[in-house]
Amino acid sequence: MIAAIEFDEVDSTLRIWHAYDPAAKAELFSTAINTGTSTFIVDPIPFAGKPLEGWPNVAAIVVTNANHQRASAEFSERFKVPIFAGAESFDDVQLNAVAIDGAAPDEIALCVNQSLIMGDALINFEPHGFTFLPAKYCTNFKRMRQSLRQLLDLDFERILFAHGIPITSRAHERLAQLLNE
Repeated sequence: MIAAIEFDEVDSTLRIWHAYDPAAKAELFSTAINTGTSTFIVDPIPFAGKPLEGWPNVAAIVVTNANHQRASAEFSERFKVPIFAGAESFDDVQLNAVAIDGAAPDEIALCVNQSLIMGDALINFEPHGFTFLPAKYCTNFKRMRQSLRQLLDLDFERILFAHGIPITSRAHERLAQLLNE
């Protein structure tokens, strides 16, 4: 897997890095979340620099679905932290994990710091734009759409994606519009 060479700071609590993976034929995005006391790394891909410099200790690696193992094992070993996967593994953690039924196996979304961090259920890249994961990649597309409605009960302003450019404002409103189309 190709290593990212730069990161983007979404805000003071979120950093992302990404690289194109020819094997997956997709741009892969990773997110680091700073809760103030801990850092969580979501769907990590290798990084050539130090994207977490100056941030609190890494507490865990988060995998948003069964297809996003990526470099999780390497990050877990490097930071000597556990890997969380599946909504049930977040009982005593500072992150709100929500299971998204019907998308990829073990799909979750995270809500933290006014941000929704998605696995594959929602994408935001050309030529598709902001939309649902195509049905051919879902275990049950109709169930996934229904399951995504629960996200509207959460408080978020931004959406970050495992595949695509973040939506940094009015994301809650944009998701509501998408679900009502």
